Amino acid sequence: LDELGLSWPRYERLVPAALANDTPALSEVLRQTLRVVSRPDEQPTARPQKLAVKQSALTWLWESRARTTKDDWLEWMSRLAVELLRESPAPALRACAPVAQMHP
Repeated sequence: LDELGLSWPRYERLVPAALANDTPALSEVLRQTLRVVSRPDEQPTARPQKLAVKQSALTWLWESRARTTKDDWLEWMSRLAVELLRESPAPALRACAPVAQMHP
């Protein structure tokens, strides 16, 4: 760090304590580091917004009366799975819908 012109006070306290095998000093430096890391003001506060679900888009697909053969049911399940992804309130799941549609 010195060669690069950088300094970090906690590191500068930690190294001598580690070299001297000074357990109380090491514990104090680590406790301070954990306090800094676990501060609530440094935690991300923004959460991804949940998206609205269009129930009408799912309602027509939910109907399964005309399904009689195994292939009909498999096609219905595939379309239902893709539509559930497409209408998911979670942005991450919605992003998976095009991939699911390409690879049924």
